[in-house]
Amino acid sequence: MIKNISREKKVIGHLVLVRHGESIWNEKGLWTGWQDIVLSKKGREEARLAAKTLVDLKFDFAITSDLKRAHQTLEIIKEELGLHTLPTFKHKEYKERNYGIYTGKSKWDIKKEFGDEKFHKIRRHWNEPIPNGETLEDV
Repeated sequence: MIKNISREKKVIGHLVLVRHGESIWNEKGLWTGWQDIVLSKKGREEARLAAKTLVDLKFDFAITSDLKRAHQTLEIIKEELGLHTLPTFKHKEYKERNYGIYTGKSKWDIKKEFGDEKFHKIRRHWNEPIPNGETLEDV
């Protein structure tokens, strides 16, 4: 549900955050990170469904990372909403977390190798180091 940010009943704006649709590596359970992977068929459909939830909002501009799956998601949303001329900015700074040595590896194989506790730390702990990657704090 989208909530209005308001002062004295006057809407001052919305910040809409949309995660990219499923990528072909997400589909396989692989850690993607900064790898530039495209959307899967399901990911393209997820983008179309996301657009339906945004239909009543007005947008002044859009920002996306420079990764294909992120800007493919945005382009599908723009197409669905008829926002062909919406100013759009791509920035490498908006990439998701760099999974370093785990990039391209199966999440479930990593979980088996390290166990539930270490796996949870790698995925969700604020400052759990990943060799050649980023902690959540870094992000």
